[in-house]
Amino acid sequence: MQGSDLFDFSHWPVVVAQMPAYNRFRMDEWTGGLDAILARETPFVLVVDLQNHLEEERETQEEKKKGAAWMKRKRDAYSRLCRGNVYVVADPERRSRVLTETRQQGRAFGIPFEAEADLAGAIDRARTLL
Repeated sequence: MQGSDLFDFSHWPVVVAQMPAYNRFRMDEWTGGLDAILARETPFVLVVDLQNHLEEERETQEEKKKGAAWMKRKRDAYSRLCRGNVYVVADPERRSRVLTETRQQGRAFGIPFEAEADLAGAIDRARTLL
């Protein structure tokens, strides 16, 4: 991992992120890791393991605002460099819901949003998006 226990750069240009549970969400660390990815100025795919994130309480309003402000500032760079997001969601029903929600976001960013049942499948899918 580089700079954070949330981001694994060992598969570069695929980055594996462990989206933390809401009750211990660290928005500054999350956006800092995304900044580190963008600073490389190299196309990448982000694989996000959502398992803990989906099973816990929601993030605070303050955290939501921080995340939205970061995305507003970095949207152009993210859209230019990111070749797609692939989410890891084991449960088929949750995976379907995540895909429905995130594909709407993907259209706004102009990048594909996909989901797989496990990390190995997500990394394989991510490599096809590069």
